[in-house]
Amino acid sequence: MHLADSCYPAQVWRARKSWRLSHELELVEAYLFIEKTRFEDRLSVVLHVEPDLPLLLPPLSIQPLIENAVRHGLLSRNVGGTLCLSITRHEGYTRIEVKDNSKGIEPEMVAELLHATPGGKGGKGRRSEDFRPFYFASRPFPNFNYF
Repeated sequence: MHLADSCYPAQVWRARKSWRLSHELELVEAYLFIEKTRFEDRLSVVLHVEPDLPLLLPPLSIQPLIENAVRHGLLSRNVGGTLCLSITRHEGYTRIEVKDNSKGIEPEMVAELLHATPGGKGGKGRRSEDFRPFYFASRPFPNFNYF
């Protein structure tokens, strides 16, 4: 895959209701390629994705999580760290986990994200409103659509 192949104008992904997991993972891989090139040994990546998951999900629902983990977690440390992405199918749901070995998110920020409103400061409101059920689910979230 060429990096340019994964770049879409914002209007294209906003117009789409969903796309294949494989496409989302192409965006994740393109982003990680750039960051690994920039930061070399400071960034380690572990991917555990079940092959051929026929999952449809909202556009840009995983890549921003990866970007936040890298930018605000791992690369805020002098030594960098390890990012793990795991996607596994279970009975009745698919688990998508993004983990890193940074210090984590402050409880105040979690509260702010949980109570953000659309158009709030920093643009977090819209994304957190769209994906609040996914980011902060205390139970597995049901499957999106399988094709």
